[in-house]
Order: sequence, then structure tokens, then C-alpha cells
Amino acid sequence: MAKVIAVAGESGTGKTTSLLSIHNGEGKFNSSNMLYINADKKDMPFKGYKKVWNKESKNYLVTSNIQRIKDFLLAHSSNPTNYAAVIDTCNAIMLDWEMGQSKSATFNQWYDLAKDIYELIQFCNTELKDDYIVVMMFHIALYTDTDGNERKCIVTNGRKLEKIKLESTFTTVLFTDVEYDTDGNNEYHFITQSKRSTGKSPLGMFENVRIKNDLNEVLEHVAEYYEIEIKPKTTN
Repeated sequence: MAKVIAVAGESGTGKTTSLLSIHNGEGKFNSSNMLYINADKKDMPFKGYKKVWNKESKNYLVTSNIQRIKDFLLAHSSNPTNYAAVIDTCNAIMLDWEMGQSKSATFNQWYDLAKDIYELIQFCNTELKDDYIVVMMFHIALYTDTDGNERKCIVTNGRKLEKIKLESTFTTVLFTDVEYDTDGNNEYHFITQSKRSTGKSPLGMFENVRIKNDLNEVLEHVAEYYEIEIKPKTTN
């Protein structure tokens, strides 16, 4: 089964920006060996990104349609030189569905939304090749735990998804974390274990609870942990 991880955080806290080193081709993962699915349908925060991520390169898709996402993943993940994909964000998938059905949504339609999102996660888990990594990005909400403490969690649309608790379908859930500086020199990180959140990761995957906000480094840790060999790009 593929390795599916969640990256969650508020808007502007470094989810998409964590792809910078991937965009720049600075590590093992780059635009030639992975996919970017733009479910938010907005520009990436990198100058000249369309020269790197585009339909011609077959590494880029703009859609929030679940079936199109599944087809894209299935078609390209079978490529032996394609190792990972990012879906940014899953909340856009839920929101677009909700806005399209807002005037006529019934209980059964809300159930279908829960079922479709859950099945997308399970599709990635079970239908893609074993040495493939899928990053699913989410926005967050706050909830109060049984001890009365406020914690961060993945935000979902519809009560069925709240009952499913999407975090339970992932082995790795990373949360963005920002240390704000009065001079504007903010530091961006990922949290790898529970710290007032539902964050978690497998034992020994990451050395620290707070790590650099760099999705390439995260993917390299995941690949190393599961013994996935990332072959360097060859040139003709």
C-alpha cells in the first residue's frame, strides 16, 4: 500500500510554501518525479511556478473533482520514476462539493461527501503502488479534548466526517507551526507529534518533535523509513 500522510495548518502557515525546495529541485524529490494536484485552484506561492508545474510536464492538475484526482494519481503513479503526489487542499474538495450542493443538500448527500473523502484516502492507501507517497493537505480547527484542553485537529465538512475522525486514517499527521518575530523574521516548522494537536508520526521516523518546514525533507524521511529507493533523475 502507498504511504499517505497528512499536513495540516491554518492558511499562511507554510503548507504550500513547504514545497519550495521541491520546486527549486534541491533534493531527491522534484517536479520531474512527483505530482502536484491544485484543488484550491489558486496560484502557487513561487515566482515562475508555471514553468515548473504544468500540464505539458504531466506533473500538474487543477481540479477538486475526486474522480479526476483518482484517475490522475492512478495513471501517473504507475510510472516507475514517479514517487509522490501532493493534494492541496482536501478542504477545497469538500468546500467545492458543499457549495455546489448547498441549496439541495440532504442527509444522504452529506453522507456521500463523507464517503467520497474517506474513499479517496483509502484509494491512496490501497490502490497505489507500495513505494508511492501521497501528501494530503488540510486546514485545521480547534476542539476541546476530554480533559478540557483546546487542541488543533483537521477541519472537515459535515458531521459524518467529524465522526470518522480523519486523523485515524493516517499513520503520519504533521501540523504547521510558526514562531512569530516582531521584526517579521518568522520561523516556520512542522510538528511531528502531539503538541496540543492530533499530530503523530511513526516511532523513529523523525528525530525531533519540531522539524524544518521543508516537504522535501519530510518525503526523504518517509522514503528512508519505509526503504523506498528514490533513483536520481537521468539525462539523455
